[in-house]
Amino acid sequence: MFTLQRKVFWLSIIAALFILAIVHFRFQPLTPEAFKLLINNGQQPDKLLGNIPKPSISSSSTSETHLQPQIFTSPTPAAHGGSLDTVLVVARLRTEDVSWIDRSLPGWKTAIYTVDDPDAALHTSRNKGHEANVYLTYIVDNYAKLPDVMVFIHSHQKHKHGTRAFEGIDYDNVATLKALKLDFVKRAGYANLRCLTNPGCPAEIQPFRPDEERDPLRPQENAMAGAWTELFENDNVPRVLATPCCAQFAVSRETVLQRSKEEYEKFLMWLHTTPLDDFTSGRIFEYLWHVIFGRDPVHCPDMDQCYKDQYGTTSSVVHQEQEKHEQEQKQKEQQEKEQKGKEQKEKENKQQQGKQGS
Repeated sequence: MFTLQRKVFWLSIIAALFILAIVHFRFQPLTPEAFKLLINNGQQPDKLLGNIPKPSISSSSTSETHLQPQIFTSPTPAAHGGSLDTVLVVARLRTEDVSWIDRSLPGWKTAIYTVDDPDAALHTSRNKGHEANVYLTYIVDNYAKLPDVMVFIHSHQKHKHGTRAFEGIDYDNVATLKALKLDFVKRAGYANLRCLTNPGCPAEIQPFRPDEERDPLRPQENAMAGAWTELFENDNVPRVLATPCCAQFAVSRETVLQRSKEEYEKFLMWLHTTPLDDFTSGRIFEYLWHVIFGRDPVHCPDMDQCYKDQYGTTSSVVHQEQEKHEQEQKQKEQQEKEQKGKEQKEKENKQQQGKQGS
C-alpha cells in the first residue's frame, strides 16, 4: 500500500509539472531534452521551446531556386486574428525602405522579397512583373506549408494609388493591417484590402473594347484577352474584368490550395517569359488575382459592407477622418504660405530701408 501511495504521489507531481510547463510556455511543444531540463529544474528556459526551424532552400519545378522566407517567432496580431498563423508578404526594391514594418507592426511574421538584389535574404529569380513576381514566388516556394492567412502588400507604408493622399485605412498600410479582421479573411477566403471601388470598378478592363475606343495608356486591357487564354488555357475571356485596384489583398490557405502548385508555377513561368513588358505583365495580374482565388470576373463588393466586414468600421467614419486630415493639411499649407509671404515682405522692407539709409 505504501509503495502504491508513493507511485501516486510522484505521478501527481509529474502531472502537475506538465500542466505548469504548458501554461507557462503558452502551449509550446516540449522536446525530450526540455522535459529532462524541466524535471531536473534546469535553468535553460530557451531550450524548453525546442529548436526554431531555420530557413531552407527549395526549388520549384520551374527550375528556379528561391530562398524560403524567414518566419519570425513573434506572436501574430491577436486583436483581429486570434491564434491564426499569419504572414505578411512584401514586394520591394532594394532602394525602398521597409523599416516601418518592424517599427509599426512588430507582431507580424514577414516574408520580404527584394526583386532586384540577388544577394538579399529573400529574392526572386528575375525582376519582372512588379509585385506579382513576389506573390507567386512565395506561393510556389511555400505551397506545402502555407500559413492560415497571407497578406500580400507593396513596400510602402503610405500610398496614393491614383487618389488623394489621405491617412487612415484607405491610404496607410499600418492603419489597414492593424484594423484588418483576419478571422473574416479566414472565413471569406479572400479580401481585397481596398474598399474604395475607384479605380477598378465597375468595368475597368474590357478586353473586347472597340479599337477606336482603346487607350494606349492601358496596355493591360489591350493584352488581357491573349494573357487570359495563355494563363487559363481557355477562350472564355470575360467581357469585363473589374475589382478595386491595387494588388494588395489577404487570402486564406484553403483558398490558395484550391489551385494546384503546378498552376502557380505556370503563372510564374508565364510572368517571367511573356514578351509583355514588366509594367504590363504585372498589371495583368492586378486584375486577375480575384479570379485566381475563385471570385467572379467582376468583383466589386459594396463599400460599406467591405469596411464593416474587414475593418469593423463604416465608410462614413473612415472618410470623415480622411476629410478632417485633408482640411488640416490645407490649413497647414496655407499657414506655411502666409509665413513665407510674411518673411518675404519683411526681407523686402529691410532692403528698402537699406537703400533709403544709403
